[in-house]
Amino acid sequence: MSKREKRLDKLRQNPVGVSTIKDLAYYLSLRYTVILTPEIDGWGAIIPDLRGCVGAGDTIVETLTMLEDAKLGWFASALKHGDVIPEPSKVELAA
Repeated sequence: MSKREKRLDKLRQNPVGVSTIKDLAYYLSLRYTVILTPEIDGWGAIIPDLRGCVGAGDTIVETLTMLEDAKLGWFASALKHGDVIPEPSKVELAA
């Protein structure tokens, strides 16, 4: 298991204390909109509802993996500091 995978596993198991595990699991279960954009040297991705939550990589898969890592850290930090975590915005698709 890589260092990154160990860190993610540890955060998933107990990010900031037993009382917040349910909250973290709840937020991780929500479906947030992801905006994926091609860049000159790879890909970038953001979750607009989570200010500052970004990922980047050489491939789409790598970018989305990095974004998932960033989202997990974003939630863990917000829960630890008592910050408000926004619910996903409703997205309406144009026909």
